[in-house]
Amino acid sequence: GHTSSLYYKFYPYLIRTDSIGDTLWTTTKLSPIPILNPGDYGNGGCTDVIEARDSSIYILSQVADYDTATVFFLCKLQLGGDTIWTSKFKWNFLGPDLYRLSEDLDGNILLPGRIHYSLQPTFTCGASLIKTDTTGDTLWVRQYPFYTNNSGFTSVVQTSDSGYFLTGVTYWGAGNTNCYFVRTNAFGDTLWTLDYGGPANDGGWGILSSGNGYLL
Repeated sequence: GHTSSLYYKFYPYLIRTDSIGDTLWTTTKLSPIPILNPGDYGNGGCTDVIEARDSSIYILSQVADYDTATVFFLCKLQLGGDTIWTSKFKWNFLGPDLYRLSEDLDGNILLPGRIHYSLQPTFTCGASLIKTDTTGDTLWVRQYPFYTNNSGFTSVVQTSDSGYFLTGVTYWGAGNTNCYFVRTNAFGDTLWTLDYGGPANDGGWGILSSGNGYLL
């Protein structure tokens, strides 16, 4: 989540509890302190957390800088809450939106989301997938341009052939959103897509492997 300090600033905040909810430890040290200081940044918070295969913790957090838009940080923590490393994600003035994180079978990190292309004359963006190694260094970034507003990936799972299956939301300009699926190979290259939706608003908010198929 997040916690606030002076001037209504919000910062990433993580609490670890035991099995009955009693607090074991807390930390706000989820981003580089020399870069993120109370005078420069606005709203921020943790957007997702998972336990890694090596029993460490991965945290995805955002900090909104009113001068240079949103910056996202991927942090790896020890079980005691101490930071092992932090990686920063930001490419342009508008910045990316990163909704979730997951770990693949090799221990690499997957970050589905969207990348903004423009504000004027209309707001446009496309879905994106970032893959990092176990130290937070980016292996590749794939963009799936829709050039529409309100589009992006919200969840990803690895498939049995080491590819990826992503779901999210797209807006084709007809007044409503659709659920969107993309199947890729191991390098994030598109194999096929599926656009699903009716006359109302639809969206894909999560995906899980289930037997020989998936739960969406």
